[in-house]
Amino acid sequence: MLPNIKKKLFILDSFPRIQTEGIGKIAEEMKKGKKTMEEINKSLYDPFHYERGRHRYAELVKNECGSKCELIDYVDAFWNKTINAFQYFDSKGFTYFTVINHVSAHGLEHVRPIYNKICARL
Repeated sequence: MLPNIKKKLFILDSFPRIQTEGIGKIAEEMKKGKKTMEEINKSLYDPFHYERGRHRYAELVKNECGSKCELIDYVDAFWNKTINAFQYFDSKGFTYFTVINHVSAHGLEHVRPIYNKICARL
């Protein structure tokens, strides 16, 4: 156990990292109409390497933290069930992330329900 955690430690679970060079091109690509949303989407991230991080965090919670840790999962917030892929921008081309891999103001609004649920339970 982690003795310095008095109440709860919240850990943002791993999810695919966006490739920052593509962020500035999303709206332009959508405006041109030459690529579908799925094609633009697939060029923005590597869908495979994040699973190792998810496994490590799950082990951390299971073996070291117990009930004192809770994972915050963005997968449901960014998973598009229609195209079966992560989607890091909306239908107008507004991105949920900045060019330095931070959640944008638009992205914060997108994940706000996750944090509202956490706060309601505290």
